[in-house]
Amino acid sequence: FKNMGPKSYVHSPKTEALYDLAEDIAQSGEKLIIFCHFRSTAVMLKDVLMRLPCLCKDKGALPVAMYTGAESDDIREQNVNAFKTDDRCQILIGTDAAAEGLNLQVAKFMIHFEQPDTYAQKVQRNGRIRRIGSKHEYIVIYDIISSDAFDQRKIEKLEKDKMVSESLLG
Repeated sequence: FKNMGPKSYVHSPKTEALYDLAEDIAQSGEKLIIFCHFRSTAVMLKDVLMRLPCLCKDKGALPVAMYTGAESDDIREQNVNAFKTDDRCQILIGTDAAAEGLNLQVAKFMIHFEQPDTYAQKVQRNGRIRRIGSKHEYIVIYDIISSDAFDQRKIEKLEKDKMVSESLLG
């Protein structure tokens, strides 16, 4: 968490859950996309995940790539290409900048570390790996939710949005 918080900071249970889940996925050799809402969260998560022993075997590799609104188009394209084509790049962390227009069906797993604001945004995020041309028979999408009131309210809102959307679309 370089320069992002107090030196005495201890991982939250939510971050620990992500670390454990990402470690299991990385050890399986599969690819993982992690969505968060804020770039600062993405940077913090990258720092945490770069400590996974199974990702740090090859010092020349880019094991964790980023796709946020802060990178240039060229850097984002390089990161997406590394994620798609380099087996050593197993994790892509993105904000909602990565939620539209990307075909990332190389990933079998997705984690929503922070929930989007609307159900439509969640559908867009999920659509990055739920695509025709996927080599996977099925995909797995996780929501990491803390027991605090904020995460609970966000999930409840998304569920209501989903019900409204489904009732409107039939």
